[in-house]
Amino acid sequence: MILTYIICVSTHKPNDIFSPQIDGILSVAGKISREAKKDGALVSIESTIPKGTSKKVFELLNQRLHVVHVPHRWYALEEKVRGVNQLRVIGGVFDCCLRAGMQFYSEINCIEEKRERHPNIIHSSHSNLNHITFSLEHRDC
Repeated sequence: MILTYIICVSTHKPNDIFSPQIDGILSVAGKISREAKKDGALVSIESTIPKGTSKKVFELLNQRLHVVHVPHRWYALEEKVRGVNQLRVIGGVFDCCLRAGMQFYSEINCIEEKRERHPNIIHSSHSNLNHITFSLEHRDC
């Protein structure tokens, strides 16, 4: 499986939930850019973001890593039945990014099924204030 960094941070101003604020995403992406040792890894943004943010992240990463946007989805009308259990929507900065993202997210189901046999799927995690980035690495699914 491709080395993947998942970014999921709050992206609205604290006093106005309707105004976007992407400072947190850019901060985490900057840290990934400085610390990522392997070119071609995947950065997945699961936060709600304004148009153009994925491309800004891609440029901040010096075009070394693939970038996709896979927004977290919540279905409040049938919360008990669906909640977050919904089809995911994915978009990539370029086709190669989209392919890497599709590969990663299609393999997640396999990982979920094998969780009992592979409990240490989370390779490393870092928490900095409200910024959470997970690095998942799993070789054979």
